[in-house]
Amino acid sequence: MTWYAFACEIIRPSAERGGRSVPVDPITSSDYPAPVRRLANSRLSRARLEAVFDIRIQPMKSSLANRLDRLSPR
Repeated sequence: MTWYAFACEIIRPSAERGGRSVPVDPITSSDYPAPVRRLANSRLSRARLEAVFDIRIQPMKSSLANRLDRLSPR
């Protein structure tokens, strides 16, 4: 998942629950110059965390939906 897709996955369901809807524009690392070198692949894997601690981490989309439901005003 790209950082753009990650941001969209937060904004869209939040807006569906009455939160602010803001535009999310995809950019490349070269569009946002920074003094540090960016990794070509910064994806995270939950496999090692689950194996070491013998836990099951909920998929991001359903976890985010559950959290937004709990935070949304009733």
